[in-house]
Amino acid sequence: MPERTDIEIHSGNFCGDKDEGYKSHVEGCIILGQKIGMLEGQVAVLSSHQALVAFEADMGKQSFVLSIGWSDAVWEKIV
Repeated sequence: MPERTDIEIHSGNFCGDKDEGYKSHVEGCIILGQKIGMLEGQVAVLSSHQALVAFEADMGKQSFVLSIGWSDAVWEKIV
């Protein structure tokens, strides 16, 4: 969705399409992780809590603007 605001960054493992029967810990937010793997038969974000702790330590309490783009090449490496 263009120009969306108030997207949260948090920990979690699943970001699948619930309408397709997959689990999801997000509804448009961003899950941080250190790895991608499989959990409960679904592609998942792994080591999420550790990644979030490291991100918060690196960022401190600084505000930032995040621009998000899409690359089919990245997704092809995942699946």
